Amino acid sequence: MSKGFSALRDLTASLTIAVTVLATAPQLNSSFGIPKLIAFAVGSAASLTFALIAKLGSADPARSVPNGFLRSPWPAACLLALATVTSTATSVSWRISLLGQYNRYGGLMTLLAGIALLASISIGGTTRTATTLIFAVAISTAAAAAYATAQSFGIEPISWRASDGTAAFSTFGNSTFMAAAAGIGLVAAASAMLLTRISLRPLWLLAAIVFAGAAVGTGSNGFALAVCGGGLAMAWCVRRALGPWPLRIALVAGAVLAAISIIGLIAPSVPGPAGAAGSAIRESMGPRSEYWGAGARAFLARPITGWGPDTFAQVFPRYRSAAHAANSARLTDEIHSVPLERFTESGLLAGVAFLALVAQGLAAGLRPPQDRRNSILLAGGAGILAAYFAQCLVSIDTPALAVFMWGGLGVIQCVRAAPEESRTDSTRLPSRRWALKIFAVLSAIATVAALIVAVRLWGADRAFAEALRSSAPSSSERSRFESAIALNPWEARYRTAWGVALAEATTLDPSLRKEAIEVAESAAELEPGNPYNAFRLGQLYEQLAESAPASSLAWTEDITTAIAWYERTLELNPGDPQTEQALCEAREKLAGRAGGCGGSP
Repeated sequence: MSKGFSALRDLTASLTIAVTVLATAPQLNSSFGIPKLIAFAVGSAASLTFALIAKLGSADPARSVPNGFLRSPWPAACLLALATVTSTATSVSWRISLLGQYNRYGGLMTLLAGIALLASISIGGTTRTATTLIFAVAISTAAAAAYATAQSFGIEPISWRASDGTAAFSTFGNSTFMAAAAGIGLVAAASAMLLTRISLRPLWLLAAIVFAGAAVGTGSNGFALAVCGGGLAMAWCVRRALGPWPLRIALVAGAVLAAISIIGLIAPSVPGPAGAAGSAIRESMGPRSEYWGAGARAFLARPITGWGPDTFAQVFPRYRSAAHAANSARLTDEIHSVPLERFTESGLLAGVAFLALVAQGLAAGLRPPQDRRNSILLAGGAGILAAYFAQCLVSIDTPALAVFMWGGLGVIQCVRAAPEESRTDSTRLPSRRWALKIFAVLSAIATVAALIVAVRLWGADRAFAEALRSSAPSSSERSRFESAIALNPWEARYRTAWGVALAEATTLDPSLRKEAIEVAESAAELEPGNPYNAFRLGQLYEQLAESAPASSLAWTEDITTAIAWYERTLELNPGDPQTEQALCEAREKLAGRAGGCGGSP
């Protein structure tokens, strides 16, 4: 029985990685990325359940931490979880911090799912588990890259178009994510190729071409960062098994790429690859430097607990520079640097714990194994982890990227837990079957609960997406909005959109006025610090004013309330040109004038 559940654990953990990656495809996705959360949370909980049951059925269920507890990732992982839970409890919006902005980025549930995945791999994981995980990363990212590359050539394997008519590289949400995944996948594919029989290695060379095609199509620096970081780690790990040449080649390639980038930055007009690289770096680093500056200022303002996981969208308007506020209406919902994001959003302890977790994993992965036959496996785990960390320095965490970090850590743990690796230095704790049974039951309950919650969220987003396609507040649109709100009553954007739709309909049916106000203001109560909701409420009251006679008491009250909400928006998002324009026009209406605000920004 133990072997059967161990095999189920290996299968479930691998499928969790693969499906979380592939669920980014719009064909398998709803509007805002819920399937990634379903795959990650449910898959991790199920994998942990199987691992605990397998441990219960083993001949020796004593708990064992290979090479000592303090040399494992668990102290840092536990500290990271504790700090993030504390930050969520004190968050400016605990609802967003729990599930992530639009349920797709780095909320508390995403972190707990990653820790559960690591635990499931670590409990009784073997070198077979490590091999399975490496192949899961390589195959799933190759499939995503192949689909994205086909899109770039106008081939649509599954008929789908984005709302703006574009489709290329939408498989992974955007080009930056796709490029990062392609770089991580290339590193995993290199390890998988070394683990595969010679006759099958040409298939992995074909996969490498697919990854390169995705990188060229995206034009993102994330691919180069991931390949450089992962490639150097892999080359270091295999130097004893394959000789020094892979490391020398990796160092030379890294030096060449660095030289090209530096030349492009110093001499912008230089032709060729150097100029293109320099231009790409400047283009991407310009906005990021503003995000990083705002993130650093926000961290200094609240360094202990942070502002709450994934709440930067509400924090950025307060801390962006005056120059950015005056010259750009563009906001951001992420810092675009995962380490800085941990410090700013979850506090000092979370940031330190995240860096310690990665450092411990890399230290364990880069340390030579006692058995040289494990060098390739260890190289795969260290390469995946290093590739993830290199790209996350300038990128965003989504479940489909975060899963690589936990998978890489899991591979390293499996190799280090192998008998030939841990027999001389291991911490063994007394067997407690009752504790294992309790954890197994709790894990099974968590699996079912996560599935129920995730399916409700997915249903809510699908109902919301269908409601947005309607052109008028018909009975079907009403039922869809009400269904979305009932399934996920904590999502403010559902209420805001429904309130605005009702306000637009008051010109035909004035009886909808009261309901429109109640629905929209309930959204503001859910997220009082969200400038988007405040701005939409201003628009709603302006829309309500159109259904009342000009200069009447109701009209005056609506315009005055709209002005108040626009002023509130500017408090939350100082200097926003769009809001300033709307506020000026509303004041002009109230004063009985028009045309004094200039054109639209």
